[in-house]
Amino acid sequence: MESFLPQPFTEEIRGMSDFLNLSLADGLLINLAYESSAFCTSIVAQDTRGHIYHGRNLDYSFGDLLRKLTVDVQFLKNEQIAFTGTTFIGYVGLWTGQSPNKFTVSGDERDKGWWWENVIAALSQGHSPVSWLIRTTLSESEDFEASVYKLAKTPLIADVYYIVGGTSPGEGVVITRNRGGPADIWPLDPLNGAWFRVETNYDHWKPVPKTDDRRTPAIKALNATGQANLSLEVLFQVLSVFPVYNNQLQKEHRTLEAVLKEAPLGEEAREPQRCEAAYNKVAKDRAKLRGQIGFLLKELKEEQSRRCQHQQFRMAEISSRIQALAEESKSLTSEVAEAKLTLLNMSKERLQVIMTDVVRENAQLQESQTQLLQEAQRWKERVSELTSQKTKLQNSQAQAGQLLWEKEKHIKALTEHLLITTKGWVSGFPEDITQTGYWQQGMRSQLEDVPGFSHQSPGPLEKLVYSAQLKASLNTMEEQRNQLRTQLLEAENTEKELAESLQHLQTQRAHWESANTHLQRERQKLQQKLTVRTQIYQQTVLSCHRKLRMQAESWAEQKQKLSSLQEMDQAAEKLKTYRK
Repeated sequence: MESFLPQPFTEEIRGMSDFLNLSLADGLLINLAYESSAFCTSIVAQDTRGHIYHGRNLDYSFGDLLRKLTVDVQFLKNEQIAFTGTTFIGYVGLWTGQSPNKFTVSGDERDKGWWWENVIAALSQGHSPVSWLIRTTLSESEDFEASVYKLAKTPLIADVYYIVGGTSPGEGVVITRNRGGPADIWPLDPLNGAWFRVETNYDHWKPVPKTDDRRTPAIKALNATGQANLSLEVLFQVLSVFPVYNNQLQKEHRTLEAVLKEAPLGEEAREPQRCEAAYNKVAKDRAKLRGQIGFLLKELKEEQSRRCQHQQFRMAEISSRIQALAEESKSLTSEVAEAKLTLLNMSKERLQVIMTDVVRENAQLQESQTQLLQEAQRWKERVSELTSQKTKLQNSQAQAGQLLWEKEKHIKALTEHLLITTKGWVSGFPEDITQTGYWQQGMRSQLEDVPGFSHQSPGPLEKLVYSAQLKASLNTMEEQRNQLRTQLLEAENTEKELAESLQHLQTQRAHWESANTHLQRERQKLQQKLTVRTQIYQQTVLSCHRKLRMQAESWAEQKQKLSSLQEMDQAAEKLKTYRK
């Protein structure tokens, strides 16, 4: 039995069976009696102050006998009360329990399946009996949430309803359990008016049978009481009201009273015979149950032998698998080492190539930028020089214009004077011309430097000499005027050329500035590429380290599995030795 049932329950059943002078089969049957049939009601509720109340009753048909066997048990840990519970003499499980200042638990039978299915589930599948799970939960869980999780998730040998109450507002729940897990979780919801939950032996989302409706009277009694008036006394009264309490027993009492009223007095003499027949029937049923239990134990031994054979075959297969895993682990180790070395070398070489390309491109860009700056400086000096030349040409042009204006004015005056003089020669030089003083003002000023010049009145020869000199002066001035005009035209052409050159320089300057901006953008792009590639390289290195760490963890898990399998081998060998 120790191979199928957990401790300390196995030793407790054995010890109680010895103390009560029962066979081990009877002791086991007693501890699985709840899974045969039971009728109970549990209520968890919350008052208006947030206090949680939890109550239950048991409706066994043999309630009078159980009252004499009912005990309250205190379980100690480190010489202090760890939890308390209510149970029966000879029964190791708990159906009602309390962990002080933590939570309370009660269990109600859920009528699904057969009792022999429960026995098989307990002995062959290793599932926990429902009352044993309550005791384990009270011993191990630290709070309300942990207890609800354990009661909802642990595999069981039978369906059941677990009702759990906590210490804080809202901590109350009804857990409807299948053998494998929760079928429904029904918590308190006091904010929406659901301040109590009533659970009998039927799913709360289904209608109750008309022959066993204990739910409706309990709900009516609680609603009539009201949340503000809830107390332990009120909850006790609700659980004691008919038909919530001892429904089956009171039905049997009423049936028996009716039979006794209708039966004649002669029937009383037959009562001992009936009791004896009932006793014999119970004895036969008991013997039949013992036979069934013996048959089940025989089947369990056969199943155990089959499992041992299967386990031996499995152990051989595991041993071969261990060897294969060891070889695979060695090959993986070498492959990962090679991959790590290759990856690091490839990453290092690739990064070096990228860095070399980036440095070379950066040097080229810097050299191009330096050349552009030098070219721009030369063009700036050239523009400054052309600007100064333009300024000088403009000044020269202004001076030439002023001189030309003065020469034209002088030429105009000489031309007028020449015309007047020519008229005088044609008319025989009248006296009015010589007498006007014009000679002293014009011609004399021109002939004062001639040798032999006298200050007397000019003769014809002197007048001809003066005309020739005047004509030569006019020709000279005309040539100077033409030269000045040619210089002005050249200056204008030079100015146009300078303007075009300046415009061309400005265009080239704009072009070089645009090229410089483009190069700066390209440099920024290269810097961004370098940054991105550096980050990619760093991420690659991190990813490699992460993969290596995961591989190391995988190796550790495989080693742990191998060690576990070796421990299993050792345990199997010990088991073989023990069986021999």
